[in-house]
Amino acid sequence: MNRKEDVFENLRKLMRELIEMRRRATSGTLPADELSRLSRQISESLDEGNRMLNLDLSIRDEATCTPADIRSLSAAQVFKMVLMRETSKKSTGSNVIF
Repeated sequence: MNRKEDVFENLRKLMRELIEMRRRATSGTLPADELSRLSRQISESLDEGNRMLNLDLSIRDEATCTPADIRSLSAAQVFKMVLMRETSKKSTGSNVIF
């Protein structure tokens, strides 16, 4: 297998996992803590797919796992979030988008 085929197979596996996680999230049967954990897992999986495709990564609010609204944050807060993101994920060549 060449690199493109490997990326495709990995993305296909990731997409199937995301579909399954979405199904669980929308079922309405998960307790709040499990739903929160699943939301984090989904956002991490989306970021992993973006890394595989060499796309930009977005900084996320740790509490809600949603993209951070940088317009309402100070430059220091945004910088701190970027540093936390880079150290926690150890991104490999991917950019962080704002």
